[in-house]
Amino acid sequence: KAATRNINVQVKDYNASAAVETTFATKGMDRTWQISSSLAGLAVVSLQHNTANNTNGDRTDESLFKNTQAYVSQQQSAGVWSQSCTGVDGGSPISVTIGNNLLIPEGIGATAYFTKQTVACTDLMVIKSVSNNKPSVGATVNFSIDVKNQGPSDATGVVVNDLLESGYTFVSSTASRGSYNIRTGVWSLGGLASGATEKLTVAASIVSTGSHVNTATISGNETDPDLSNNTSTVTPILGAVQANLGVVKTASSMSPVVGSNVVFTIIAKNAGPNEATNVQVLDLLPTGYTYVSSTVTAGTYNSTTGVWTVGAVANGASATLTVTARVNETGIYANTATISGSEPDPVPGDNSSTVTPIPNAALVDLSIIKTAVLSGVAIGETFDYTIEVKNKGLYLATQVVATDILPAGISYVGVQTSFGTANYSIATKTVTWNIGSLAAGASLTLTIKVKAELAGVIKNTAIVSSKETDSNPADNTSTFDKEVLGLKIPNVITPDGDGKNDAFVIQGLQAYPQNSILIFNRWGNEVWHSTGANYQNNWTGEGLNEGTYYYLLKLKDNTGNWQVIKGWISLLRN
Repeated sequence: KAATRNINVQVKDYNASAAVETTFATKGMDRTWQISSSLAGLAVVSLQHNTANNTNGDRTDESLFKNTQAYVSQQQSAGVWSQSCTGVDGGSPISVTIGNNLLIPEGIGATAYFTKQTVACTDLMVIKSVSNNKPSVGATVNFSIDVKNQGPSDATGVVVNDLLESGYTFVSSTASRGSYNIRTGVWSLGGLASGATEKLTVAASIVSTGSHVNTATISGNETDPDLSNNTSTVTPILGAVQANLGVVKTASSMSPVVGSNVVFTIIAKNAGPNEATNVQVLDLLPTGYTYVSSTVTAGTYNSTTGVWTVGAVANGASATLTVTARVNETGIYANTATISGSEPDPVPGDNSSTVTPIPNAALVDLSIIKTAVLSGVAIGETFDYTIEVKNKGLYLATQVVATDILPAGISYVGVQTSFGTANYSIATKTVTWNIGSLAAGASLTLTIKVKAELAGVIKNTAIVSSKETDSNPADNTSTFDKEVLGLKIPNVITPDGDGKNDAFVIQGLQAYPQNSILIFNRWGNEVWHSTGANYQNNWTGEGLNEGTYYYLLKLKDNTGNWQVIKGWISLLRN
């Protein structure tokens, strides 16, 4: 067995190359050498370019060769070749001192195959940085991921893996090229030319728990001679002790009535992650209110300075202040509470809260007026009540309802309105008029037809209401007194001498001794009138033809007022 031998192989292509080689591109490239040994023992092969002092390579200059993108590969098995990116300009493509892959096996007659090939070497690198190395919980930081292809070849299939850890919540991202998938954390770049750079920026908010280690790793399809710069990591360290304080203020009414009390509720909270100390809430009543009283679940409240001294508030805890104040007629009504503590607040946006009640904003001024004809009616006659509802205020009234409970002595006949819906309940004798919304300054009318059943003065009241508070409830009701005279007036007489219904007899007329009656024909001509102090129930239609006649009865009622009752009467002789 022979000792280890060193075999030098010249790679110059004498047939196709000029005497002086100035480029490596076609000089000995993609050629395969077969080297066999007739001796047993290891042989180390060195592939060399001809040099100027080599007699076999006269006038060649190895220093001019471009080897950076070349390597020598030895066949490991059929179709499988070793790879390397170790070529150096100005020398042999590979040195015998680099590895032991260029070897002839020890066996007698052993054969090795070598080739010199072009290699696509790409030195990809990534550098990651963060905008704030000591962020507060809840703060947003920007991660910058800078990538570069340091060549010498163009890179393909370039991707960067940068998935946010559990200590972050994704906010946004921008990429100078390619696309970033927030779910997988993969930034797909595709091709990246030699010397080119690209940038990805990822904004994320800090979560108090979870991992804050953030790593970016770059890779491509080509061989990378330096993997040490393919990964970059930053690990922000959460800042000093902090407490996320917040305050929420509400009012018991956003449209209180001037002179009434309104209750302000102020809730102070600490969302952590640490305990808050020296917590104060400033809540001084503005000029639109006068202080009445206050209660606290923790600390003390000074109504003169408006300072609520809360003290320490644990992570996740809260405290409540209530302030009762009277609403003044004038002044400032915007009421603000502001919270503060000794620790840095990572989310200062919720440190103040304002409510602005508008006094009397929800007030409306509804009125209702109920009327009927002033003249009295007789029993059995029908007449109309007219109800007018009006919004005299400056604001819209909603859920407006008018009701009218019919008293004893009258019965319901019907109802008519051009707006809303009106219904009558037999069980309660109530007319309900659902108006709905009524604009400021608007008015609506309802007509109720009723029939007189009993004699006397009938008092009938209508009421209006709405969802809103009425600034003048005194005109929300209206009552009308209607006199029903104790009369029963027939509508037909048959003066045929049978003693029945021979005359126009008005029952109950004797209760009103001061009276008179006129009879008219259909053309409006007077055909008969009573004489004396009163009507004696003695008109029989004597001398007149059958037909319809009209009467006008005047009488003085029990209140001393003259009433006029009109109607028609049929005269039948057969």
